[in-house]
Amino acid sequence: MSHTNAPAAWVGRLQLWLQDWGIRLGLLNNNKPNAARLLDGISRLTGQRHGLAGTVPKQKPHASVGADNLDAYVREVQAVVVAIGD
Repeated sequence: MSHTNAPAAWVGRLQLWLQDWGIRLGLLNNNKPNAARLLDGISRLTGQRHGLAGTVPKQKPHASVGADNLDAYVREVQAVVVAIGD
């Protein structure tokens, strides 16, 4: 596979994976000004294009503080998108 068609092949495999496994997508908001907006768009588009079993949002209390209870969170989801939306 050449590097020119690698992204298309990766997207195709991701789409099959999401559909076959009923993926719950974690959405970790770092509490920056545009993070929620960015995650909403990612959630909506990913769900429309690839199908998801659901999303599990989580918000950090502040951008400079680590997220709590991540061990429990990762057991709820199969993939996580982290937004750093300044």
